[in-house]
Amino acid sequence: MVTCSNGPLQRESKIFGVSLSTLDPCVPYVVRKCVREIEKRGIKTPFIYKDLWEVPIKGNRTTFKLMNSFEISQHLTDVSHCEAHDLAYLIKQFFCMLPVPLIPEREFNEMVKIAEHYRLALHDPISPESDVLREVKRVLASLSRPHLSTLSFLILHLRKVTDNSRYNLMTPDAVAVAFSSIIFGKK
Repeated sequence: MVTCSNGPLQRESKIFGVSLSTLDPCVPYVVRKCVREIEKRGIKTPFIYKDLWEVPIKGNRTTFKLMNSFEISQHLTDVSHCEAHDLAYLIKQFFCMLPVPLIPEREFNEMVKIAEHYRLALHDPISPESDVLREVKRVLASLSRPHLSTLSFLILHLRKVTDNSRYNLMTPDAVAVAFSSIIFGKK
């Protein structure tokens, strides 16, 4: 599991560990840039978002260099030379460092109540017309625009990741394990 480090960067952060509402545009540039690069040349990388202690990567030194580079000049940061796992780790760290998770506690608790009310299990199918789906959409619609836009962007990306699971071995279950605590801010 990724450790959500809230450790300080070398200077006051403008990107990492700040509220999504302070970043422009709605989907943070660092997330868009890293996701684009992963989708361009790393989407088939085995275990791209797997719990990183199980994957041999350079780890924190590379991540902190990338973080500092984005802080200094995000639009000039070149990620074309970075390994896909390093970009994946940076994305996960970005979300771990948010002061308010993508799905804040209030909305998380509402979703738990919905699941309990409808007695949903993890693999229960949900029809597009179902009451449970309408309730979940209602909860998600209450998210702030930056949270909803970023969550939507991330989900579309993760769908592309799972669509390539025969190469990257990231099944929907593996993606859920890799991202649930990050999306909901639960450690």
